[in-house]
Amino acid sequence: MKLSRRKRTTTVEHHDSDPNPTQCEGTFCECGVEGTNTRLWDPTDVSRDRFKDLLKAGLETLEHKGVALDRARKRETVGYALQLFSESGDVDRSLSKAVEMGLVAQATSDAADRQL
Repeated sequence: MKLSRRKRTTTVEHHDSDPNPTQCEGTFCECGVEGTNTRLWDPTDVSRDRFKDLLKAGLETLEHKGVALDRARKRETVGYALQLFSESGDVDRSLSKAVEMGLVAQATSDAADRQL
């Protein structure tokens, strides 16, 4: 599988090593980390506006991966996420639970539509 990178938010550079850069290049996020498994921020230290950006990106990622929420379920998911974030202040927990609840709501709605 060939992966492409987002040129607007990533750069291809040599890893910072001492004394010389390595010969292989890496893809770095605009935040400065290499790869997708590194986080530079604490999940409880995020503003509401930043959380909204992360939520939007998360929903776009779901769509890109073929997980479709209809308009009403997407609106519910956003509502769940914002409420959970207001209560806990934890990005990971809020996104995880809201997506789970949104997917359950979508599956329930789809099942009800099939029975009609």
